[in-house]
Amino acid sequence: MQTAVLACCVAAAHSMKMPAVSPTGVANQIWDWRGYQVRYQALGEEGDGPAVLLVHGLFVNADHWRNNLPALAAAGFRTYAIDLLGSGYSSKPSPTSAAARAISGENGRVLGAPMMEIGSAAGEPLPPRPVPLAHPVEGSVYNFYTWGEQLADFTQEVIGAESATLVANSIGSISALQAAVDRPELFDGVFVVNPNFRELHAAEQPPLLRPLVVPLVSAVQKALRDNGQPLFDSLAKPGIVKQILAEPYADAAQVAES
Repeated sequence: MQTAVLACCVAAAHSMKMPAVSPTGVANQIWDWRGYQVRYQALGEEGDGPAVLLVHGLFVNADHWRNNLPALAAAGFRTYAIDLLGSGYSSKPSPTSAAARAISGENGRVLGAPMMEIGSAAGEPLPPRPVPLAHPVEGSVYNFYTWGEQLADFTQEVIGAESATLVANSIGSISALQAAVDRPELFDGVFVVNPNFRELHAAEQPPLLRPLVVPLVSAVQKALRDNGQPLFDSLAKPGIVKQILAEPYADAAQVAES
């Protein structure tokens, strides 16, 4: 299964220089995308087998798939793993800079759009309720539309496949699903592994608690956006990152130093 990689998680936090070869033993490659650098890895790309694109979740990167990448390649697949923009060794533009706003997939899609009725992702028998579609930070490049476009462009420009299968973990599953919705002709399937359903999203809050929970969550998120850098700096240390990563893994030994 997937493996958390401590060294590269800390690298993501501190924007460390990308090594030629990942700690997983796979060569790191760079794809230029909309003026930014995107790190990816590939095995079996010279073959003619089906294409698979592996999409990581929150706090990790392409090295998350270090066990899956060679196994899939050995089985005859052309296998790729990518760092989403803002993660791992990919570029990390300021979320609301002019350059970042210019490439945001959200632009022209939902900003200023009306509220949309959606149901509960948890499958509970709750009535749909209106939720805003736009990112809370207007123009932020870090949204599922942007990442979805990144995955679609990578599939078209780098993989060059008539179709590819997306394999996505955690919050990466939302980006993968968005890519498939936007560009269905590029993908023949999406396999989600432990998908994240954004439990803090307004749509997931019980109706009776929503008037209290939603403003509280929004206030905390805004405080972290405005003044969260010192907290981030205090947490972006190998020991703390390792402890955090050990929480979601049944096999804590998979949280390796390299």
